[in-house]
Amino acid sequence: MWHSGVRLILEEKGINAAVQARNYGKIDSCEEFTEIGLDFNITFEDTVPNSEISSSDLGNNVVEILDQVLDLQLHSVLFRFPNGEPFLIDSSADGKLDQTYLALPVWPRLSTEKLTKKVYLLAYDPILNSGNKLTAIKGWRDYLGLANDYIAFFKEISGNRIHYSIAFMTEVNDIWLEKIDGFVYTEETYLDVIERGVPRHDPDIADYGQFMKNAEYDICGKLNRGEIDELWIFGGPWFGFNESRLAGPIGFDYNSKPYPGSACNELLPIMGFSYERSLTQMLESFGHRTEATMRKIFENWEQESAWGLFSKSALRASNVTFSGCGMVHFPPNAENEYNYTSRSTVESICDDFINYPSLSAPALARQSVSCSDWGCSTQGFFKYWLRHLPAFAGVAPDGTSNDWWQYIIDPNLVQSPFSNLAATTPMEDAAEFFFSFSGSSSGFYVDVSTSAEFSANVTWRFVEGMSGPLINHTPEKWDNYSPGQIIYWRVTSNSGLRSPIQSIIIADGK
Repeated sequence: MWHSGVRLILEEKGINAAVQARNYGKIDSCEEFTEIGLDFNITFEDTVPNSEISSSDLGNNVVEILDQVLDLQLHSVLFRFPNGEPFLIDSSADGKLDQTYLALPVWPRLSTEKLTKKVYLLAYDPILNSGNKLTAIKGWRDYLGLANDYIAFFKEISGNRIHYSIAFMTEVNDIWLEKIDGFVYTEETYLDVIERGVPRHDPDIADYGQFMKNAEYDICGKLNRGEIDELWIFGGPWFGFNESRLAGPIGFDYNSKPYPGSACNELLPIMGFSYERSLTQMLESFGHRTEATMRKIFENWEQESAWGLFSKSALRASNVTFSGCGMVHFPPNAENEYNYTSRSTVESICDDFINYPSLSAPALARQSVSCSDWGCSTQGFFKYWLRHLPAFAGVAPDGTSNDWWQYIIDPNLVQSPFSNLAATTPMEDAAEFFFSFSGSSSGFYVDVSTSAEFSANVTWRFVEGMSGPLINHTPEKWDNYSPGQIIYWRVTSNSGLRSPIQSIIIADGK
């Protein structure tokens, strides 16, 4: 909400600023919220009024004013200036100044499940006739440094939750990759394109079979043995890598068509990066992976689905009256693609996604946003956009996870091979758990937990069998449930494909 009273008080002090307040508190085991205090976002409409006072001093002055007029405890205040980077003052920590940009407060419902993925890094950096590598000749970036920056970025924006690690790394210096039509650049023809304006070869896409079927790399073998989860490929401009692509069974559009015919037993994300570009372009590729994933989760994404609301941009269509958080190429206030620096304001419901899945009516949740909300930079917008993606425990009413990051990081959770998922629980005359589903595999097992994110009271392989339904006739071997309690379950095939997490309420009769 916009706190007009505080705004008027600041105006009396000669400070012109937009003021947004949000209550914070604790959620107990019964999901009851207890209000403790207030967080504020203060967006100054002018530069610092007095050139002799620093931004931090002005911020501390505003905090003193808020402390004097508020009935509730003041928690944190995020300041944004037109002529500088945002900063946060945490009043609960004796006014300690944190210069780190924080797009969102820390919410008590955030999922705590660590998302840990192992990466095979494959870099193509041909050695030229001079004896030097292509990257050295052209002065392009160090691919390992880019990869480490990418890893650090996701660790930082996720609050240390997303952990990528490089498990294997191969640098290839002796080949130029073949295109899907058989064309292969030479050093001379490639430099003609890069340095002398000769048109690139069309089609540009590389033949992925060169590395996916390479016995030395054994990419699918490593995936099938659990040694890797993703493949990151680095190369130069026009090497022909898709930004993001999937290999493996039941693939879907991942901002490019799936790679067919691999030996991978589950889905393998393949990220294509250029060492001629920067971390910003790598994050853009990840953003398109995110968009493709969420379009698959919410098939009717153009309608009023959760993803449709999140990705909405008001200025892209004449009949749209408010924005969500926008899309990778379209910030919520953008009139055209790639406009990350527009100071135009638009009404947006982006901040309401901290309440997901219990979103407010758009008319009540709208707030004015402009590029000042992400620092008016491309990478700043990507950080803002990604930080607003729901990352909460639990399951939404439509059966999807409240934690969208699970799908984005692990596409195997998106394209479930299971259907007709249902379960019944112990009754007085039938003390058994009954899990029904349809799926194709040599065998299945069901895991159960009292935690929506499988972080506590988990019984792995609660019941196993060759096909559905799977029935456990001796539920007394698991004593972590009681009548009326919600429990969570998922079915996994022997090949490692998992269903979405399901929930049921324990009936009386334990």
